[in-house]
Amino acid sequence: MRLALNALQGSESALISIEKLSAVFISEPADRTYHTIPNLWNRSTSTHALGKFLTSTARSGFVIFLLRKFVDYFNNFNLEAYLGAASSYSLVNQAFSVAVGKVLEGYMSALGTLYASIDLRRSSKSNGVDLKNYRMSCFTSVVHSEVTLLEVFLHTKELRTQVEVLGNVCNVQSVALCFLESSVEELTAKASLEFCNFYRGGDLLTYLYRQLQVRLIKVFLFSPDGIICK
Repeated sequence: MRLALNALQGSESALISIEKLSAVFISEPADRTYHTIPNLWNRSTSTHALGKFLTSTARSGFVIFLLRKFVDYFNNFNLEAYLGAASSYSLVNQAFSVAVGKVLEGYMSALGTLYASIDLRRSSKSNGVDLKNYRMSCFTSVVHSEVTLLEVFLHTKELRTQVEVLGNVCNVQSVALCFLESSVEELTAKASLEFCNFYRGGDLLTYLYRQLQVRLIKVFLFSPDGIICK
């Protein structure tokens, strides 16, 4: 649990650890012909499923990790190397990176409510819900509670979806999808190179406007159930 939560926060060490664990778990054979004993079959499929959960979680955490790199890259941009109009060329990117940083702060705050969210869901299935008895969450309380990895995976689904959207906008999502195919170090280096080619100045504003248009079209064309509205 601690490893999964640290990965969701974008911890590089946790991501590297999951990278190694997932590779081992997913490589476990999931074929009944390999296991004539039911217990061994169940054990194998459970291990494989665990690897899948960890990989999906780590990919979202890796997006967070890369987005932080993205923010740092443009926040630390050397303005002294530019003069006049060229300075505003990079200021747009700095403003955008600050906005991305704010979204990341909101993401971390949302993770902090994880325990309360799971507690609410459990309480709603019991005799009643007592909001006064809600416990504020922290990552350590989740680790030492009875919260399961499956609950964390399910309760962070919406957050992970939002992270993927932001990752797509910042052009790091495609790199994160290669998690396990290449090392964390190699993928980080690849993403860093892409930062140099990211839209800047007026081109960035145009790009963001088009991204907004695409997402608004999806909102108006599709209902919450995924049915095209008339």
